[in-house]
Amino acid sequence: MAFRTYQLVILLVVLQLALHFSPVESKKVPAPWTPIDWRTLPLALPDDHIAVTYLVSPLLEASFGKWLEYLNLYHGAIAFTNLRTRESITINYDADDFFRNSLFPQIIHHDNGTRELKWINQGASFIYEGINETYWTAAQELVGVISGDLYNKYIVSWNSQINETNPFYNMFSVTSRFGATPWLPSWDCFDFIWASFDILHQWGAKFNTSLRLKRDFANIYSSIQPVDFTEMFAEDDNIKEDIIDFFAFIQASFDELSFEEFFRTLFELFKGKFYVRFTNQYWETKLHWPYFAVDYEVGLLPGQTL
Repeated sequence: MAFRTYQLVILLVVLQLALHFSPVESKKVPAPWTPIDWRTLPLALPDDHIAVTYLVSPLLEASFGKWLEYLNLYHGAIAFTNLRTRESITINYDADDFFRNSLFPQIIHHDNGTRELKWINQGASFIYEGINETYWTAAQELVGVISGDLYNKYIVSWNSQINETNPFYNMFSVTSRFGATPWLPSWDCFDFIWASFDILHQWGAKFNTSLRLKRDFANIYSSIQPVDFTEMFAEDDNIKEDIIDFFAFIQASFDELSFEEFFRTLFELFKGKFYVRFTNQYWETKLHWPYFAVDYEVGLLPGQTL
């Protein structure tokens, strides 16, 4: 897979702009819907037929319009339509506060001179009534049709638990190369969708394997397997300060530096010691070119081969 320097530069520009203009404190409710509680959903009849649809929208479409689509940056969801009642729901996994707070912590300064990191990187499954066809413009693909019984099982037994089993939004996986098994796997909107496909397939769903569904894979490329620094962060004040300095330095780079200074500083950072926050743990690793990327490639359905 070829990756050109200009792609990394464009991605960094997008990241700096998005982070610079994103509020530090916000409650994100993806427009124009209001999330609904899964317990209020009417269950299907066991022999109902439920269409499963894959939905894709340009990333941050509500804030930036469709221009991120030109960089293959997307957000995804899964929808279910009861073919008897014609009622639909859309489900997507999203960060509680996307971008700034899901990527970087707030740095709390105490009166006694100490510092701590406050993370707001929680994520959750959100359910919306209907399918907003003017929002999901990048893709609306019918993946398959399942029974009402299987749909009920998915909603009640699996999706209802996902916010407890996967409470953190992890945008990037850490891997040695594209396609390799990640050392630290991401958990974002597309990972949620493919986990949904997997569990439905395990329970007997059949999907249209002639489809070639594309999705984003956000990767940090590391030359070594990451080392867990979580315990050392808690017990070693020097390491704790080093990790806090690392994230404080990145924040200052985004907020205070010019584009030229930003890129020069960030590329120097990529070549040295690099810390990753994964779920609620800290890992140290060393990056290699292209350092990180969002690769827009085919995501295989269960039982599908290229």
